[in-house]
Amino acid sequence: MEALWPSSQGITTSSGSGAGSLHDDQLGFNDIWSSHVPEEDDAFVTDMALVTSYSSSELKSGERFNVKVPPAFNGVEPWYVYEELVRDWCDITSIEKDKQGPLLRQRLTGEALVYKPQIDKEKLKNANEVSGIPQGVKYFLDFLRPKHLKNPAAFFLYRLVQYMRVHRGRMEIGRWCTRFDVLRMRLHEAWMDTHVPFEPAHGTSLKRD
Repeated sequence: MEALWPSSQGITTSSGSGAGSLHDDQLGFNDIWSSHVPEEDDAFVTDMALVTSYSSSELKSGERFNVKVPPAFNGVEPWYVYEELVRDWCDITSIEKDKQGPLLRQRLTGEALVYKPQIDKEKLKNANEVSGIPQGVKYFLDFLRPKHLKNPAAFFLYRLVQYMRVHRGRMEIGRWCTRFDVLRMRLHEAWMDTHVPFEPAHGTSLKRD
């Protein structure tokens, strides 16, 4: 075997196959290749850093989200279901507020991917809270809502039933009041989405004579 695999060729013959050294050569080649990959644009690098840093916790079977991974949206499921999941995620997540919007953007899949380049990345980073969620998350939801909310009347009906069926149970009174106010606010937003602006017929006037 020494004659077949001479040590002068630089291939170790301990196993007789030379596979170990060949594998090492391939690893060396991969290291050289990876070190010469051209730099991507800053936006791509930032996005990949977010995915690496905050998506390391894998979802368990049956989970839609956890404290680090937000729910995904494929553009097919009912919008109001996804929006409720996002708001629930914001209540439990340990992610910094200025990172929540960009991370939600990274979780767009399927048919919803077409809107990903249109979302303003700077607005997603706004950490100021409004309606109980960061401004960046609110911008994300407001941007996608008109594109996936096909029936505002059905959405309003869903939130109306939610509002009418909510019960305090054993919830502490302070948290109960907050939850009740949030449900009322969401119901009002859904009602406003059903509003159709009035447009007078051409040539008519609303001024009184």
